[in-house]
Amino acid sequence: RAGVSTAAVGGSGKGMAAAAGGAGPASAGPGAAGKENVAQTGENPYDNPWAAAAEADEIIGAFAKANQMAQVRSQKHDERQGTATEKVVRIGEALYVGETSGKGQPNGKGSLLLPDGSTHVGTFKDGRAHGSGVYTTTAGIVAVGGWQNNLRVGLFEQIDKAGVVWTERYNQEGKKIARRKTGEDREPAASCSRCSALFHTEHNHGHACRQHRGKWIANRDEDQKEEGIWACCGSRAGTDKGCDIGEHRISA
Repeated sequence: RAGVSTAAVGGSGKGMAAAAGGAGPASAGPGAAGKENVAQTGENPYDNPWAAAAEADEIIGAFAKANQMAQVRSQKHDERQGTATEKVVRIGEALYVGETSGKGQPNGKGSLLLPDGSTHVGTFKDGRAHGSGVYTTTAGIVAVGGWQNNLRVGLFEQIDKAGVVWTERYNQEGKKIARRKTGEDREPAASCSRCSALFHTEHNHGHACRQHRGKWIANRDEDQKEEGIWACCGSRAGTDKGCDIGEHRISA
């Protein structure tokens, strides 16, 4: 059955700041000690780059901790009010960007970025595609129509990589029951200069392209189960499509 696989969506999205620690205010760190050293020894502690770096790290840690507290309070408020908020939620190797319910499930408008590089942009309800949407693949195929509880239902327009446009019809169980050419062909799909995926420019969007800025570092320790790690984002999945997300681009 055709649809977007979001049945296992769950959990709440946690930003990078949630993993950040950090000490207290910088006034209790190397800065205060540095002033005492100047008074006693006449030496400037900032001549030592490591001391300056440690103080900067404490300052950044304090800001990160404050940001973390603000996010937690905001999330608790949303849960009490039952209001939708736009978040980034990792679902296994998939990534969701958009509005969520108080439980952290895709709910409202959003973009689901699947592990194989395909995307679903549209509306969601309780973690499933529900309502109008656009589904695209890295092979240059686009499907535009309506979903009900993760299933394609009713009329759909499908464009293949050659630009040929088809009309498809699906029943209430998500089964395709009709398909025909419309005769209104489009331009063939272009190749993205960043991720090499095929795409149609009219359905390009801000979450279409994923790539890694850093390199994959293979694990040389045979005793470890992990195959390696992406230097840019820390993901340990070699199949992860990327942490740098944006529009597809065509090289000039």
